[in-house]
Amino acid sequence: MIVSLCYGQTTNEGQCLPDTVDFATKVEKSSVVVYGKAMAKIMNDGSDSIFHIFFQVDCILKGPATLRQINITNAGRVPGKQYCQEFPVGSGYSIAFLEPIASNKTTHRTFTPADFAEIRDDGNSTSQLLARTCNLHRIVPRQSLASVSDVCPAVGTHPICHEIVNTTIVTQTELVNITNVILSDETTMITNIANKTLVISGEADRLTQPIHSPQQEIDAIRGKSSVHQVDVDKSNNAKSITFSVLLMIIAMIFCSN
Repeated sequence: MIVSLCYGQTTNEGQCLPDTVDFATKVEKSSVVVYGKAMAKIMNDGSDSIFHIFFQVDCILKGPATLRQINITNAGRVPGKQYCQEFPVGSGYSIAFLEPIASNKTTHRTFTPADFAEIRDDGNSTSQLLARTCNLHRIVPRQSLASVSDVCPAVGTHPICHEIVNTTIVTQTELVNITNVILSDETTMITNIANKTLVISGEADRLTQPIHSPQQEIDAIRGKSSVHQVDVDKSNNAKSITFSVLLMIIAMIFCSN
């Protein structure tokens, strides 16, 4: 009876606590999220709570494409982790939250669970979770001939995801319009500066003409305005004759007196 009680206590201590972490947090804090099912489970040597899983991947929801058959090591109740996994074989599909093992990052074959419990696909509730999660993608495994629509569940189909996409598109359009206005203003400014530069350059060209002597400049001016110069000379001669006649009349009057 004592042995039976002790055995029962060990079993209770080995049970996993309920997982209360929301789906969005699990996705955000996991490097790889896959959709598939456990094909076989092997317990680790010397442990009744840590096991190795052969997992068939049907669809990758986050992270790079993996192989279709992957290994998940150190699953179950692992010391130092808050949550544990079950991965029951023959119980249908589940969503696994994984991290790549440092020594196997290039093979895309071996992973270890993130510190979250997997989510079993129970139908409607899982579909709603995936529909409201907008940052997931759908990729088929490497060397798989299946199409995405055949093996991947629908994700991001809720209207809230479409609102986010539309807002992003509008924001990008507004950014393009603002950029075009700025570029147009800068082009106009550059054109104006270029025109002013050309005007200044033309004036500089005129200034670089050879400088003549003062007499040559005077002759040039007279040549350009000879008509006006003749008119001025005639006017000055007429004024000079009138003034001389006036002086002669004044002299005659003075002498007669």
